Amino acid sequence: MSIDLVAKGLDFSELGMGYVPAVANGLQYLNFFGVSASRSARNLVDDSAVDVVGSPVHGPAASLMTPNSNYVRTRTVQAADQTLLVCAKLTDASAILMGTYYGPRTTGDGVINARGLNIWTVAGTAGDNLVNISGVAAVTSGPTIADQPIGWAFISFSISSVGKVGLTRNHTSGASQSATTTQVIDRNTRPFEIGSSPVASGFGASSEIAFSAIYDRVLDPSEKDAVYLSVKRYMASKGIAV
Repeated sequence: MSIDLVAKGLDFSELGMGYVPAVANGLQYLNFFGVSASRSARNLVDDSAVDVVGSPVHGPAASLMTPNSNYVRTRTVQAADQTLLVCAKLTDASAILMGTYYGPRTTGDGVINARGLNIWTVAGTAGDNLVNISGVAAVTSGPTIADQPIGWAFISFSISSVGKVGLTRNHTSGASQSATTTQVIDRNTRPFEIGSSPVASGFGASSEIAFSAIYDRVLDPSEKDAVYLSVKRYMASKGIAV
């Protein structure tokens, strides 16, 4: 025997989601943004709430976020191996798309200088409608893709604790860049932020973000492509070509 519960007059459509991750192994955080604050305050991996800080502007399929003012703070902290994915509308400006920055180290030694991981854009020549994309880990500069076209793009950044090779890729343009750091990847205990990071000095431009995901392992190229193609199809249904 079963019981059907009917809640009359209630609309849960803005919380609904018709998306199944193309790659589930290692997935810590995933969300599509836009519509409302309640849609932004989700982690669709385990349906746990996150914090919406300030007042991001929510469009029909993306949210406009401003570093340190209007953004989403997840409950996800940096793993030893990591892959970050983000679908964002790039502008010719310096902006943090997602990241975790200076904070207490996971070693618990009391030192608050662990750099963490970030994906950000750096403005190049003003007015040329091109921007540099960088994935940063443990070093001042990381694997940077120069002169990428502005507009919607799907970006991945991954780095492994073994080999310390970081890889940044713009899946929309097909451009990629890798770099190896000789430094220890200094993990901190601050959670990742979407559209910001705990320190955003010099990266104050707003970013329109439609999707973000975090994995606690390095996805191989075919897995990154699978997520990209899945998100690309989903975003096309919302009128965004990426």
